[in-house]
Amino acid sequence: MNIPETTKRLGSRAAFILAILLVPAYQATAQIRITVKIPELPKVVRTEKTAAPAATTPERPPVNSGEPGKVPSAVSSPGPQSDPRLEILLEEIEKKKKEVETFDPAERSELVTRTTPELFIPAISLRERAAYFKRDRLNERQQAALNPALDSLAAAAAKKLPLYKPNPTLFAFHHPGTELMMKRSLENSATLKVFRSGVKEGVWLIEKNEFGLPVDRYKHGFIWARDNNDDHPYCHLYTIFVQQNYAGGGAYGEVFAHRSDNEIVGCP
Repeated sequence: MNIPETTKRLGSRAAFILAILLVPAYQATAQIRITVKIPELPKVVRTEKTAAPAATTPERPPVNSGEPGKVPSAVSSPGPQSDPRLEILLEEIEKKKKEVETFDPAERSELVTRTTPELFIPAISLRERAAYFKRDRLNERQQAALNPALDSLAAAAAKKLPLYKPNPTLFAFHHPGTELMMKRSLENSATLKVFRSGVKEGVWLIEKNEFGLPVDRYKHGFIWARDNNDDHPYCHLYTIFVQQNYAGGGAYGEVFAHRSDNEIVGCP
């Protein structure tokens, strides 16, 4: 189909004019900027972690570099450790001292209460004290603390022991053969100087079992003596059982003696 020349010209011109009009519009469109506002997020502040100091664990002291004259940082030294055993012993010694100081023979029949371990004899005898320290494995620090306390107890005993003497009723009955047997039953009989000896009971005391049958019969014998081998100036009161075991049929065996107790007393 043939298009008239005039029409072609009009179409070309119209296209040109349209292009001219579209160029500014395109430029305007290109210059439009779209701004999107992004909300600000809170900033996270990073902090360095520091370990809290332990309440019960001391810091390790710095290692000495070995440089001469360099002293490591001062570290507090631990305080003296408690010694429960030593504290108990000191308390017992103090109790004994008070008992000795308050002793009155008119009011009390016992000078000092017996305890385990026995602390009165180690107070008055240095030889027994050394044996006690060795036997109970007390270290030098414990011995250094105990010595003044034991010396103080010994000083109190020196004032009261001369007043503490056996009751005469303990030697009420006498039999030379029995008293000789009593002395021979003691291991230190050769070094003893006997002041008094005797038997408390005039008749036999019978010991029976749970069925009421006799087991043995006995008497309490006593020896008041000074041992010349002692390293202290006091005497001993030995309690000795004089005994016969039951042989059956109403009969008893041979008489024998054995030591039951040894108490420190004053001398005549």
